[in-house]
Amino acid sequence: MTAALLILAGILIWPARGSTVALARAREAEGEGEGESLTVDALANATVLLALALRSGRGVTEALDEVARLSGPAVGRDLGRVTAALRWGRSTEEAWSYASSAWRPVAVAMALAQECGSSAGDVLLEAAGTLREDEGRQQEAAAGRASVLLVLPLGLCFLPAFIATGIVPLVSVLLTRQLG
Repeated sequence: MTAALLILAGILIWPARGSTVALARAREAEGEGEGESLTVDALANATVLLALALRSGRGVTEALDEVARLSGPAVGRDLGRVTAALRWGRSTEEAWSYASSAWRPVAVAMALAQECGSSAGDVLLEAAGTLREDEGRQQEAAAGRASVLLVLPLGLCFLPAFIATGIVPLVSVLLTRQLG
């Protein structure tokens, strides 16, 4: 009897194949799939690839399309949106607004290069260097905060222990000699 109830409960709880596929598709659409987070390293690498593609003589949309095709899913998704917006005739600023906010330094660099008429490749290489430097500074600051937070438990644990094993016995011996 209990075996039948367990089997029935398993059948009711077990998700159907169609709902699993639908959930996976929904996660892909939302960008929640595995390995799809946009890291600073991936962003900087894509920026360098974009700069090299532009330096080699490719147009902006062709370079964006190549980098999107060669990069990971998160980078490809964002650059694909920018490429599509540029092909639809959107301005550079408006096209980059379709990408995630992490692409803001790259968007500013591209807009600046287009506005000034300079080589976008050089500006993008500088933007990639700035992205990596900023990430390094943030990691150093996080390491500094971690070292301070690691000292806090030491103080909270060892200071009372020192007082209990060193100061209290000494004070009690001195008080007993003086009073007794």
